[in-house]
Amino acid sequence: MPNEPSEHRRLTVLAVYGWREFWSMGEGRGAPSFFLSITSFAKAGHDMHVLMPGRPGSHRVEDYHGVTLHRVRTRVDFMRNPGGSRIAHHAGMFFSY
Repeated sequence: MPNEPSEHRRLTVLAVYGWREFWSMGEGRGAPSFFLSITSFAKAGHDMHVLMPGRPGSHRVEDYHGVTLHRVRTRVDFMRNPGGSRIAHHAGMFFSY
């Protein structure tokens, strides 16, 4: 099948996303660049995972358009100021926790 990469070329990718929802402004609203890039890799047969902060009551692991979303509890938001560049700082805090 042309859309399935050979096993030795299949990628497993982990992306870190700063918002608690996959779409920044609600389902189908906001900038689609993150959604489209991640889901296009999944449609091409790659194993895509997104690490994102969770919300009380949300599923910890969810399949969303072929992408595995992993929601984790954190002591701090990944991005307190979405326009700022603190994602790397908070991701580092998460992995050192």
